[in-house]
Amino acid sequence: MVFALTGHVVDWPCAEGGSHEITKSLTSYFGSLGGEIQCERRIVDLAQLPSSRVVLFDTSPAQLIEIAKDQLPKSYASRLARYRYGPAVFKLDWALEQKIPWSNSACDRASTVHVGGTLEDIAESEKAMWEGRAPDHPFLIVCQQSNFDRRRAPNGKHAGYAYCHVPNGCEIDMTERIEAQIERFAPGFRDIIAARRTMPPREIEARNANNKGGAITGGVADIAQFFARPTLRRAPYRTPNPRLFLCSASTPPGAGVHGMCGYYAAREALRKLT
Repeated sequence: MVFALTGHVVDWPCAEGGSHEITKSLTSYFGSLGGEIQCERRIVDLAQLPSSRVVLFDTSPAQLIEIAKDQLPKSYASRLARYRYGPAVFKLDWALEQKIPWSNSACDRASTVHVGGTLEDIAESEKAMWEGRAPDHPFLIVCQQSNFDRRRAPNGKHAGYAYCHVPNGCEIDMTERIEAQIERFAPGFRDIIAARRTMPPREIEARNANNKGGAITGGVADIAQFFARPTLRRAPYRTPNPRLFLCSASTPPGAGVHGMCGYYAAREALRKLT
């Protein structure tokens, strides 16, 4: 909650060269500590992992159930199975011939622009999504980091992306609705699109199995799941199996680029090891 509020008070940072630069830095640091990262290797059973005193799962509760199998009590697994993942997102990436031509030039000074119209428009978009309908005039998160980081696009060109909320697992193509919404506030936007890539909920989940049904926030963050995330426990990062821990955005404090889920889970694991 504090993270969400802070994001509307101070500037939103962006990594020069793309967010993958953050991953590269973290990977380098992890390697300097003696850690090893293996990619392109899907784990479906604990037996695939090397012997260890603890295992931290940066996964959804559903994946924890799948991998741990009978290593978790049935009662706990049943509670995990009732975890709610909530709405999904539909994302578009664009290669652009120039900057987005916003009617309000102040938008040029923001790397992330919230596009929704009136408060009533935004409320209707979010209401539709929660009721299982794809919004006609979606509330958008529009990102235009190439305005500030020239490594994001070729010289003289720009890049951007946007996403909107849709019902979990939604199969509706939101391309036209998203681009029409931007066109409302940036006339001529369609004319500067050189190429686009669509990413519906099914592809978002295919790229990262944590994003169940295309939900990117690790699960609904309403009052119930804010405190019982993923279940109601004194130490939500611990499971009934003393060897297994959960450290993903499905634990407190939830989604966001803050790393606090992993931090608190690591502290719990260290208590077990010491």
